[in-house]
Amino acid sequence: MPEESANMEHALNCLGAELAVEFEIHCFSSGEDFLKHFEPGGFDVVFMDIYMQGMSGTETAAALRHQDSRCILIFLTTSMEHMPEAFACHAFEYIQKPFEPDRIRKVMEDVLRVMPPKARYLTFTSNRQTVRLLYEQFVSAVADDHYVRITDSSGNKYSTRMKFSDFADPLARDKRFLLINKGVLVNMDHITAFGEYGCRMSSGETLPVKVRDRANIEEAWLHYSFSAIRSGQKGRRSS
Repeated sequence: MPEESANMEHALNCLGAELAVEFEIHCFSSGEDFLKHFEPGGFDVVFMDIYMQGMSGTETAAALRHQDSRCILIFLTTSMEHMPEAFACHAFEYIQKPFEPDRIRKVMEDVLRVMPPKARYLTFTSNRQTVRLLYEQFVSAVADDHYVRITDSSGNKYSTRMKFSDFADPLARDKRFLLINKGVLVNMDHITAFGEYGCRMSSGETLPVKVRDRANIEEAWLHYSFSAIRSGQKGRRSS
């Protein structure tokens, strides 16, 4: 309902102003309308009404989950009877209507605590569609004439027309990315090993390594991997 959407938007904007967090809010009239505009990685949080015209909230959520397993999903409803279906879609929370602003505040505070800090995305065009890819989902990029061939952690492959340097240079500030050869950039979180024929990736591909710099490249990966392990262990001890 328009009034409910307006109340939700107002509550989120007030909370964002108070917490100094900017929320980019989009409202949709139905499940079909939402799915028409939905792109994997396009939304961090989705508030979904159970009862809608056309597709129900749980039907829409199931379709969403086929494309995006990471999006935080929060259901809104006047009844608790659909709770099992909602949580089968890996819902984060289930809010009963009419809701109070304090309830939205509590849920969003929980959301902000579990969301990865400063989630960063790659944005590029492939096959005339805009692709938004989380840094952690990026596996590799390889220069191919005037194109960059990109592979993600789900095995999807993309091709975008741009200079390799224009693609790779902005990523150089992130320590997880490593240039292993001219025109070959990888995410070190997805390296599985260095073999005789190159760098093996979690996607199954083997990429060529610059022979002259191979020792330094492999050392950089080992150093990064050990640092990541130490950071993870430290985090577990302090929890």
